[in-house]
Amino acid sequence: MSVVVESPKINELVEELTSQNPKEIIARALRAYPRDIAISFSGAEDVALIDMASKTGVAFRVFTLDTGRLHPETYHFID
Repeated sequence: MSVVVESPKINELVEELTSQNPKEIIARALRAYPRDIAISFSGAEDVALIDMASKTGVAFRVFTLDTGRLHPETYHFID
């Protein structure tokens, strides 16, 4: 299922979300599209995003692509 947002709506969202912090934006996206959003885990930036998302209290999915080159610690946390 793909989500399509009309162009005028995008402009309204940009204006509305510009003044919000990243956690508020993430929470809004997770509430608006709970089945369509998943966060990829592959590096330090993703950990920060997952941390912000977890603090929203909204359920979300996390995935990683196992390239065979992940750090041992990554495999530990996946388990």
